[in-house]
Amino acid sequence: AAPVATAPGEPPRPLVSASSPLAVRLSWAEPTDKGTQNVTENTFILILSPRRDGLPGNETLIFAVDRSTILTGLDPNSLYTVVAQFQANPLYGFGLFSPPMAAFTTPSKPANLAVAGGGTNISTKVGVTWAWAGVQQGNVTITGYKLNYQSTDGLATGVTYCSGGATRDCSLDGFK
Repeated sequence: AAPVATAPGEPPRPLVSASSPLAVRLSWAEPTDKGTQNVTENTFILILSPRRDGLPGNETLIFAVDRSTILTGLDPNSLYTVVAQFQANPLYGFGLFSPPMAAFTTPSKPANLAVAGGGTNISTKVGVTWAWAGVQQGNVTITGYKLNYQSTDGLATGVTYCSGGATRDCSLDGFK
C-alpha cells in the first residue's frame, strides 16, 4: 500500500532581526517535517495580528519564495503577533502553525523637545528637556537616550548620552 500523505509539521517560530517605529524585519524557516507528500512548492503564510489597516481580525501574507520580509505600515511602540504555516503541496494543505512570535515596534520620536530657559543659557552648557510617551519598547524599559546636537553656527557639535524615563532632561556641553 502507498504511504498516507500528511501535511507538514510545525515550522520554527519566526524571528525578528530589526525594528523601527513603523516596521519590523522578519525571517522564517521551513519545518523539519515537510510531511509525507510529493513536494511541489514551498509556500508560507504569515498571519499578523493586529492588521496594519486597523480593521478587525488578522492579516494574512503569502510568500512563495522569500524567507524574510520587512513589514511596513506598522504603528510605533506597538506589539504585533506573527505565526507561520508551511505548505509543500497544495493537494494536502498547510501544516501546523508555528509558535507565536511577538514583534515590537520601537517608540516614535520624543515630544516637547525644549531648551531649558527658552534658549537663554549664557554658559557653555545648555539644558534640554523632553517627554516621551513610549517609555517601554515592547516589554523592555528604555534606560537611555542618545542626543546628537549642533549649534546654529555649526561650531559646537557632539553626542551625549542621558538616562531614560518618561520625562528626561540632559545637559549639552561645548557651547560658547
